[in-house]
This record gives sequence, structure tokens and C-alpha cells, in this order.
Amino acid sequence: MKKNMLNKVGLVVAVAVTLVVNMAAVLLPLNNKTTAEISDSFEVYFVPANYVFSVWSIIYLGLIAFAIYQATLKDSDYALVKKMTPAVILASIFNSLWLFMWHYEIFAWTLVLMIMLLISLLAIYYIFKQAKPSEKPRYFELFIKLPFSIYLGWITVATVANVTDIFYLMGWNILSLPGQVWSAIMIAVASLLGVLMILRENDFAYASVIVWAITGIAVKFPNEGVISITVLVSIIVLAVTAVAKQLKKK
Repeated sequence: MKKNMLNKVGLVVAVAVTLVVNMAAVLLPLNNKTTAEISDSFEVYFVPANYVFSVWSIIYLGLIAFAIYQATLKDSDYALVKKMTPAVILASIFNSLWLFMWHYEIFAWTLVLMIMLLISLLAIYYIFKQAKPSEKPRYFELFIKLPFSIYLGWITVATVANVTDIFYLMGWNILSLPGQVWSAIMIAVASLLGVLMILRENDFAYASVIVWAITGIAVKFPNEGVISITVLVSIIVLAVTAVAKQLKKK
């Protein structure tokens, strides 16, 4: 048995568990309610149109590609993936548990689990960000950075949405601002994170997920001017930042 075989099998199992639980949530669905249906039950404005949730298909494909890729790596190229393993497995656990809590409407725990999932993905990102060039195996950008950048981008948005839902349930309205205004503020914050990821990490995949998500919010609430304007300005700022970053590289 090769040196890292147990590690490789563990990651394949972790990804498989994530996929099975997510498929069960959609196909059964869990507790006879889809994830989107529960999301729509909250009278909040930081929630995208249902088509936006198709991003999970891309996340699944990325995780499958990562699982297959890491399983084929030679031991000499496996150091970085091995460092990531605990965080990847934890992300799988938190993702799966979140779905159960969400579908069975134990909402307080959904926020805890969502934050833990976000922390796990940030840990993965930090690990490969700190990796030396010699530790990064061939096709690192395609099979490691890209899948987890997309995953992190979506969970960033999902965390903000989860917090918004909990605030709604608790009846909290800090400063007594209208829901549309709070949504606009959260859109601006999410967009700022996208800008920072472009400038600091050259991560266009993360920023693209932010654009996808906030555009979906504008589509869901086409008559809310403050949301539409905030989304339009945010997309322009992100686009200008991306172009400027690319021009600076030349």
C-alpha cells in the first residue's frame, strides 16, 4: 500500500458523503422540503433567484475533480493535499450536517455549522496560499485552487444569507433599517470581499461567484431600486477592478 493511500481514500469518502447528502436533500427531499423552498419562506431580501443555486453543480464537479486528482498524485507531490485533508474532511461534515439542520428547521444550528464550514474553507485557502511553489503539484490551479475558490465564494454569500435569516427569525433589525437597505449593505460588503480577493489573491473565480449571487438577488427583486442599483454599481466596480488587475500584470 502506498504511503498516502489511507489519506486519499479518506478524501474520496469525504467528498462522496457530501455529494450523497446533497443529492438526498434535492431528490428526496429531506423532510419533504427543498433547500430553496425553505429559503423562500424567509421574508428577507438577501436571497437570490432559485436558478442561482445551480452553482452547487459546479461545486460538486469541482469536488469530484479534486477527489480524483488527489487520488492520482504521486507521494512526492502529495504534501500540500495532505496538509489540507483535515480541513476538507471537516468541511464535508459541516456541509452535510448543515443540510440536515436546515431541512429539519433547526435554524440556530445552521448558523453555527455554516460558520464552521466557512472557517474550514478559509483554512484550506490559507494552507494552499502559504504553500511553497515546490509544494504545489502540477495542475494545482485547476484542480485545487479553482474548486475551493468557487466553494469559498459561494459559502461566503451563504453565510451572509444565513445570518440574515437568523436575524429575521429573532426579530432583530439593527438601526431599524428596511430589509431592502440591509440587503444592499450586505451586497456591498460581499462585493468588497470580491474586490479584495482580486487585488490580494488574483482570485477571479471567487469574485465571479459573488457576481453570480448578487445578480440573482437583483433578478429576484427587480422592483427594489436600492438593490438593483447596488448590484449594478457592485458589478461595475468588480469588473473595473478585474480589468485593472489584468492590465497591471502586463
